[in-house]
Amino acid sequence: MRGLFLSRFSTRRYQYNREVYQVVTGGGGAPLSDAYSSKKGVIVPPIPEYHFVVVNVEDDLIMVHAISHEERTIDQFALSK
Repeated sequence: MRGLFLSRFSTRRYQYNREVYQVVTGGGGAPLSDAYSSKKGVIVPPIPEYHFVVVNVEDDLIMVHAISHEERTIDQFALSK
């Protein structure tokens, strides 16, 4: 699952001044599920496939790829400086 948290998610306890991406990966061997309760900020919902995540960090670019166990890209995104 991939989500984006903006300043609208700020509370008294936590203040978000910039965009915060959250990547939740749990497809490494446990039973698969695509159930989730909160859809707030969700860009890509849970994908019930065994997978792994590769993160490449360069000088001013971060590339994130979720790859299935069959070597198929199931999600990808880039963040630039």
